[in-house]
Amino acid sequence: MRFEYRTDIRDNDVLRAAFNGLTRQVFGFDFAAWHDSGWWSPAHTGYTPHALLADGTMAANVSATPITFRVAGKPLRALQLGTVMTAPEWRGKGLARRLMEQVLDEAAGRYDMIYLYANDSVLEFYPRFGFAPATEHAFSLPLPGAGGAAALSADMDSPADREKLLRLYAQGNPLSGAAMAGETGLLMFYCAGFMKDCVYFIDALNAAAVAEYDGDTLLLQDVFCPAGTPLEAVLRALARPGVSRAALGFTPKDAAGMDCVPLVGEDGGLFVMKGLANPFAERKMRLPVLSHT
Repeated sequence: MRFEYRTDIRDNDVLRAAFNGLTRQVFGFDFAAWHDSGWWSPAHTGYTPHALLADGTMAANVSATPITFRVAGKPLRALQLGTVMTAPEWRGKGLARRLMEQVLDEAAGRYDMIYLYANDSVLEFYPRFGFAPATEHAFSLPLPGAGGAAALSADMDSPADREKLLRLYAQGNPLSGAAMAGETGLLMFYCAGFMKDCVYFIDALNAAAVAEYDGDTLLLQDVFCPAGTPLEAVLRALARPGVSRAALGFTPKDAAGMDCVPLVGEDGGLFVMKGLANPFAERKMRLPVLSHT
């Protein structure tokens, strides 16, 4: 069987439909709404599937997304690999290996860091390509009582609220020591998709927050606000009765007084390419939840 290598999936209706079909089959979701809403476009993201086709059908894929983070105040050019999948009928044929080799060859010399998240079933696969496990850390702290600014739910079906979120996102997260910069496509994959009910505007702080509530814990996934905004003010705006703790979905710039524990079992294991930058070996940190592909 001769396989055809293609990377023009996004702009080809037939190939994109096949890609979405395999994504639904393997992962239970697809990228159709993300594309149809305009967020999967060069203006918003560099997310690119690298696929092998067999007689026009989608046999296997490895996607690559270039992302720039600011770690300890310095830019880090990273490439995240994801959506690694093979159609059931083509498994065991070495297709994922061929794609990994192709993608890594194309990426050689272009990035400071190459990384991915692996589920438990493939933890032995990625070291064959030079990846090594790395450990992220999770940060949490007691949630202060409510007070001060008010947090209002955003309507992410509203063009005005989507535009407002993008404007506030452009401020970045000055509270983070490892913030994602400029990647509006991934932001809206979450905030206009399955986390659309988790976006809050804190107008008094000129801020937006992406937050969830899980029992007695506030999951503050990210916040976009002006420099100098106190984290406590954001947390007070989001506080609710019965919620006593805040868990952060990003690395705090100032972790004084916070609990910090290794992140285990969250989205599978983190792997980083050996020989390139590995900030996780130098400091306790995590990449923003909203940067995961």
